[in-house]
Amino acid sequence: MKSPHLRFVGVLLALTGVSCIGLIVLGWRSLDRFELEIARVLRQACVNTAEETARQIQRDFKSPVFNLLEQVDHPAIKNFQLDTIAETLHKEGPPHFQVIDTFFMWSLTPPGEPERPLLFYVPPSMPQPAERVRAPEPANALGFFLNPDLAAVMLQQAAEFAPLRKNFAFTYFTYKSHNYHVVYHFLYDEMDRRLLWGFEGFLADPEHLRETYFPQTVTHWNRQGTKSDFPALTFSVLNEDGYEVSRSGRSLLKQYEAEARFPFVFFDTDLFESLSPFRPEVRYWTVRIAYEAGDIDSIVRREGTQQRWAWVLVGLVAIVGTVMTARGTARELRVSRMKSEFVASVSHDLKTPLAKIQLFADTLESGRARTPEKASAYHKVISTQARRLGHLIGELLDFSKIEAGVKQYQFEEIDLSAVLRSSIELFDHELSNEKYVVQVNLPPGEVPVMGNAEALQQVFDNLISNAVKYSPREKYLGIRLGTVNSHAVVEVTDHGIGIPRREHGKIFTKFYRSPGALALAATGSGIGLAIVDHVLRAHRGQISVASAPGQGSTFRVELPLNIEGTDPYFEANFGH
Repeated sequence: MKSPHLRFVGVLLALTGVSCIGLIVLGWRSLDRFELEIARVLRQACVNTAEETARQIQRDFKSPVFNLLEQVDHPAIKNFQLDTIAETLHKEGPPHFQVIDTFFMWSLTPPGEPERPLLFYVPPSMPQPAERVRAPEPANALGFFLNPDLAAVMLQQAAEFAPLRKNFAFTYFTYKSHNYHVVYHFLYDEMDRRLLWGFEGFLADPEHLRETYFPQTVTHWNRQGTKSDFPALTFSVLNEDGYEVSRSGRSLLKQYEAEARFPFVFFDTDLFESLSPFRPEVRYWTVRIAYEAGDIDSIVRREGTQQRWAWVLVGLVAIVGTVMTARGTARELRVSRMKSEFVASVSHDLKTPLAKIQLFADTLESGRARTPEKASAYHKVISTQARRLGHLIGELLDFSKIEAGVKQYQFEEIDLSAVLRSSIELFDHELSNEKYVVQVNLPPGEVPVMGNAEALQQVFDNLISNAVKYSPREKYLGIRLGTVNSHAVVEVTDHGIGIPRREHGKIFTKFYRSPGALALAATGSGIGLAIVDHVLRAHRGQISVASAPGQGSTFRVELPLNIEGTDPYFEANFGH
């Protein structure tokens, strides 16, 4: 016949197997939704990246006008102080020269001085134009150079824009097969805007962007993408004609996941009103985004296949692991049972009488009991606590015998009043010290019952101990003994924490402790009331409880009276 533990293990294995299979099925079905969600997230990531890349390019394109041209000292341009201008360009220019191709400046020549040319500037760290002409000293030593043919074209354009009295002008022109974008910043006399004394600006060459700016931009965003758990991205930039100006990986002319447009202008489009009336039509370029590993559907399929295999593997491991740990589970159950039996054999209540015995023994030994009366009282406490300790040890031994089914009682006629007095005396010192209000109502004569005095005292010891333990605030103990319908009735009442009605039947099961007792942090093993119930059933008695949270408890014990001195039931079953 299988033991309860093995049956429990079998049920556990069956439930675990069914749970694992159920999890696999649910997980398999959830993968479809998982794949849809992954596809949505991947697609949204592409959209967000494309839009943010386009915004970043637009910010970079707008930056040179206000973050470079406005940084150059305008009086230095007017006075042709090239060293001051070169220092500013060297300090502020490098990030902007990733976008723009060349800086230029011109100022009106004062009377009596040599003619001032239109000068161009490219940082030494950048690729130098092939058509550059060495500027006269000291300009060439500072990084400036001449390009007379280009200068002639630009001076002619500037002459057309200057009379319009606008601060900025933006236009396109072609020079030697290069499609330049040029921004002019005109510098007028502060007192009379009809007087133009110079201008500055920059040239932007799409070829320069293709070779310098866009490769760095897409590399930056590639690095950003690799920091996350998403697949690696690939980028492509297309001009207004749909030609791929730059890309980081495979071509995205036909297949891509997201795109975003940006205006191919080097000015803030919201400030176009400050430009001259000759504003060119804004051209829009496009940045496209895709995943290097392929389209989103193929990526999701690969991920989904891996997840499905993972689910299968997890399920197999769970089932095999459950089977393999069956013996271990049974062993753990046996160990758990042994632990429970061990816990049943240990009680915190052992510490209380031991501590009191030790305390008063030390007091007697140290000679602090200065009168015979004091010494006698201390001896009495030690004796009482020793008896209490003996009862507690007997309780633990009795519980072990009860669990093993070998506990037997020797019955005789006893006086229930004397048993109750003995239990009350056992707690007399504790009740006095704790200032309990104790009301005891015992009949003057004997109350005869057939039973075992030691076992019944164990019953009342437990009830009184619980009444004291679970009455932290209102310290009251009431004990009443009477007879009703040929039965002796004992009631033990306290004004403690009380017990909810739903727990009235549970408190007599072994190891059960009420949540109220746990919340109170009162120590205990949870076997006291189980022993009480067992002892009373062995004596043909019964116990009941009337209690509610916060209203205290009354435990009622009923035992049959031995009215004629002999009880046929006891005589037949337990007589000598």
